[in-house]
Amino acid sequence: SSATTATWTSGAPRGALAGDDTGRVFGYFNDGFIHEFNPLNGAAPFISTLPAPEPGIEGMAFDGTSLFVSTDTGKLYTLNPANGAVIRSVTVPNGVLYGLGALANTSQGEGPQELTVFNNALHFTSDTLRYGRELFRYNGSIVQQIGDIQLGTGSSAPQDLTLFLGRMYFSADNG
Repeated sequence: SSATTATWTSGAPRGALAGDDTGRVFGYFNDGFIHEFNPLNGAAPFISTLPAPEPGIEGMAFDGTSLFVSTDTGKLYTLNPANGAVIRSVTVPNGVLYGLGALANTSQGEGPQELTVFNNALHFTSDTLRYGRELFRYNGSIVQQIGDIQLGTGSSAPQDLTLFLGRMYFSADNG
C-alpha cells in the first residue's frame, strides 16, 4: 500500500505479471507478496506491497481498475490494487487460469479491456480483425466470443460492463 524501502531483494517476479497501458506493473514475488514495481529500474523500491489472497498464484491481469489473480487451487480473485483487499472470489470451472494476462493476440489491435467476472467466468472486450471490438468470455478452458453485436467488421465497442441483481449489463453500438 505504501512505498517499501526494500528493493528486489525478494528476487524476480515468479508465476504471474500484470500491467496496464499506463505503466502500472504488478508481480508475484518469492516472498509471497504481490508488489507493484518499476520494471525499468530493478534498484527502485517497490511502489506498493499487497498481500496475496493465497499462495500459488499462477496468473494475473490488471485492467487499470481491478487486479485479477488466479491461483493453483482454481480460485479467481478480484483485488483492489490500492490495498490488496479481496473484492470477490470465484471458483473457476475446470481449474486454473494460467497466463491470465495473455488472453488474446493483441498484435492487430488493443488488448482485452473491461475485465469483469460474472457467473464464474471472466468477461472482457477485445479487438478482432473480423468483428472489431466485441465481448468475450473465458470460462477457465476456452475463450469464446459472445456474439457479433454490430454485424460485420464494425466494432460494437462494448463498455461499462456492470453487475446488478445477478445480471451483467453493458452499453454497445449495434449499428
